[in-house]
Amino acid sequence: MRFNVRKALILTALVAAVLAMLSKVVASTDAARPLLLFAFLFVAAIAWVYEFARTK
Repeated sequence: MRFNVRKALILTALVAAVLAMLSKVVASTDAARPLLLFAFLFVAAIAWVYEFARTK
């Protein structure tokens, strides 16, 4: 099996869309924005690692 970059990018885009919606609702303060950015990077990294590990 090959590493599916398209699937990993789609997962990353879905996570970005969900976190963008959450940032509009939740992040009325500036303190929550770095947490949402960290959450996006963390979940995106998990999606890429999961997709890479699945192909090994």
